[in-house]
Amino acid sequence: MPRAEAFSSIVLPRAQHIVSYHIILKGAGWASIRGFASTWFEAGDVLVLPHGDPYSMLSEPGQPPEFDVEATMHFSETWRGAGCRS
Repeated sequence: MPRAEAFSSIVLPRAQHIVSYHIILKGAGWASIRGFASTWFEAGDVLVLPHGDPYSMLSEPGQPPEFDVEATMHFSETWRGAGCRS
């Protein structure tokens, strides 16, 4: 995910701050924020990323993200266009 400012106008246009979160229902992986050690997550965990920092959720630490910034922005725009309104 890119920095929150990059997509906040798409998903929550009136928001002053974006907090990203993920509720892990099944599976496992690694949450990665540049400059910090990757953190393991698994089913039952809740990941909260409160500062709008860019991050990745990966199968293995250190692997390249599956989606680049452009693909993530496209997903956000598609999600918003599908009727998910703020």
